[in-house]
Amino acid sequence: MTFSKKLSFLATVALVAVNLAQANIKAYVPNQTDGTVTVINTFTGAVFSGPRYPISVGDGPQGVAITPDGTRVYVANTSDDTVSVINTATDTVLTGSGYPISVGNTPVAIGITPDSKKAYVLNRDVDTVSVIDTSTDTVLTGSGYPISIGNEPVAIVITPDGKKAYVAIPGDDAVAVIDVATDTVLSGPGYPINGVGADPQRLAVTPDGSRVYGVNDVTLGTVFAINTVTDQVTATISVGAGPDGIAITPDGTRVYVSNSDDNTVSVVDTVTDTVLTGANYPIGVGSKPETLAVTPNGEQVFVVNLDGNDVSVISTLTDTLVAGANYPIPVGVRPFDIAIMPDRGVIDILETTSKYSPLKYLKGVRFNSNLRN
Repeated sequence: MTFSKKLSFLATVALVAVNLAQANIKAYVPNQTDGTVTVINTFTGAVFSGPRYPISVGDGPQGVAITPDGTRVYVANTSDDTVSVINTATDTVLTGSGYPISVGNTPVAIGITPDSKKAYVLNRDVDTVSVIDTSTDTVLTGSGYPISIGNEPVAIVITPDGKKAYVAIPGDDAVAVIDVATDTVLSGPGYPINGVGADPQRLAVTPDGSRVYGVNDVTLGTVFAINTVTDQVTATISVGAGPDGIAITPDGTRVYVSNSDDNTVSVVDTVTDTVLTGANYPIGVGSKPETLAVTPNGEQVFVVNLDGNDVSVISTLTDTLVAGANYPIPVGVRPFDIAIMPDRGVIDILETTSKYSPLKYLKGVRFNSNLRN
């Protein structure tokens, strides 16, 4: 093979690798009324179908989180006080002794540590946090567990260094902070963090861990920013009506906020903490956008429309909606949350018998027969 042909071959392989990596990333959407989870191919917008789909979980699923290693999906079943666990390789729910995992009353949200070792489950109606050891999928018990947190915990984010977990407690109009190493709630002057505004809801943390952004629902229509070094509020930003969901791009430059009362998405510039304005803003989406998530490459934002029973997709390159046969993406009844798999650097493709495929030269390619529906 000549040098030029080798270059052409490697370029082709690299292009195939990029497309396969993108095609391998899935989004999981719990449907509250159906008791199911819809699985979406984020590259094509197609919904997975077949005997396994949508995935049946517990009663009234709301919160969803994926382990940073991409192997498991944890789903909070609000109406039966359990957590279902999905194996992402097979998209099947783990069963047997200990499954689903029993937690506290009305689990609504889940946060998983960056090392994938612990899952924090917010039990809204009893003001506690259950902690799951993900190596055994058992709930930690004993002194200090479950963690008493404050009134009506509804949202959680964990800093990228795994040291702190921030929990929105709208019943106290505050944000509590958990020391992840000790599973204790920080107390003393400045804690819980006040000044965030009334009814704090969902939270997001910047990739560098320097700031936590959160939304104020009901009448305020604002976003607040917390400096994670000082744990003080540094900004309050006006957005649309009834902001519910929030997500930050992987480069940390933009915050996307779903406004459920005016069916729009606001975009915040994190350098200036100001809302983008102009012809494209705010971005119109579906009916009652509840929450949203950004793809690992930062190119798309998936917006869950609670009343529309679908998912709108925004291109971050233009901040306009993606159009096409698959969009908006139909899901189940009353979709409530969304989690997108991380880019693990491993490409699962359908198992093949071809020993001549150029894909075999790619580091991280794994042939997986489980991808057959």
